[in-house]
Amino acid sequence: QASKTGAAPKVFSLLVVRIVTGRRHQIRAHLSDLGHPVVCDRRYGRDHFANDVMWCTQNFLHRYRLGFYDPARQWHNVVE
Repeated sequence: QASKTGAAPKVFSLLVVRIVTGRRHQIRAHLSDLGHPVVCDRRYGRDHFANDVMWCTQNFLHRYRLGFYDPARQWHNVVE
């Protein structure tokens, strides 16, 4: 479906990502390097930010589960 401005519609993907190293900005940096920055990402999606912010005012990276392994390698769910 074309937009009201006549521009071609944008296509977005919903991803499930598992962080391996836990480094800060890992998901955002890797997706941007692949040419698919997170929606409304001011730091890693600069080329798309002006258009993204018109319909999404916040960085569109969300978590649905958060947990970690303790030093004894036991898994702990913080949020699920």
